[in-house]
Amino acid sequence: MVSIHGLEYQEREWCEGFLSSLRRGTVAGIVDRIPPAWGVPDAGRAALVEQIVRRAAFVATRIHNGWPLDGRTDSPVAATPNP
Repeated sequence: MVSIHGLEYQEREWCEGFLSSLRRGTVAGIVDRIPPAWGVPDAGRAALVEQIVRRAAFVATRIHNGWPLDGRTDSPVAATPNP
């Protein structure tokens, strides 16, 4: 099994699938559970949902395109055979 950046191929595949399937409604439901005592205004909650959803999609795409998340283009995963 090939390990790149501490993640096995199947783990990267799972992460990509999870992140690409993350839906706005799911994230909004989680954010709605932030306690009112924390003082997060509606605009802040909306921004948090947007950030999480967009970031999840971005990271899923990065994983799909061969990793790495640090912006390098010399990813060793791109040459990794699909087991």
